[in-house]
Amino acid sequence: MPDRHFGIDGRLLADIAMDERWPFTDTQVGGRVFLFRDHTQWTVLATHHLTTWSERRAEHGFGHVTATTYPDLTALRAAHQTTASWRSLLEAGAEHDVDLRELWRAIDA
Repeated sequence: MPDRHFGIDGRLLADIAMDERWPFTDTQVGGRVFLFRDHTQWTVLATHHLTTWSERRAEHGFGHVTATTYPDLTALRAAHQTTASWRSLLEAGAEHDVDLRELWRAIDA
């Protein structure tokens, strides 16, 4: 498979690990979420992985990456506020961005 590269405009505001979980006794799921912002948009880059195990040995696995861009914070919030990572994104990004800080303070109060 050829290498695939793409660029994301903006500065990194948040980098969080998604909770690893074991939905089945032999299956491990996890990933990371990154939040970027520039002057005109917000981008969420998410990596996901799934590994199946057999007798303490990884047998099979795969991963995928998604990148989604939003025109403003309202659209980002509408798409992610019900996800498990939303609070973590706000908390991680609050120290780097005033808009995220305001949202985090409203939730954390």
